[in-house]
Amino acid sequence: MALGIVFPPSLALTAASVLALISVSILGVLEIRGIHKYSGDMALDSTIIISVSYFFLSLSLIYTHILNQQLPEPSIDLKYPGIVLFLIGIGSNFYHHCLLSKLRAEGGRDYKIPKGGLFGLVICPHYLFEILGLMGIRLF
Repeated sequence: MALGIVFPPSLALTAASVLALISVSILGVLEIRGIHKYSGDMALDSTIIISVSYFFLSLSLIYTHILNQQLPEPSIDLKYPGIVLFLIGIGSNFYHHCLLSKLRAEGGRDYKIPKGGLFGLVICPHYLFEILGLMGIRLF
């Protein structure tokens, strides 16, 4: 693993988790700046609450990961299923956000029922896949 060169083996997975969380944050910024078409302005207090929530979620995941390094390794290696789950989750989250962005015309304020993807089976598949991506990070 390339991270093993920079970090000791015990910290390599923590570094991978941190890089995954950074990629989730970057993707979130890209979604907000380039994909979402809002019907109105987003209040500053809502933005602050969401940002602080993501910060503490990331901080708690990293802290828990570091604490768990003291525990014995599980008998089943969950690193690779975790990476696959993360990639499926983050990719599908992005895909469903793209579907949502195509619903509203530029400057439009009307609401439409989303179609395509898993919107016919799940109310909010973009949130489902975001949770799956975070679960994948946890399995690293």
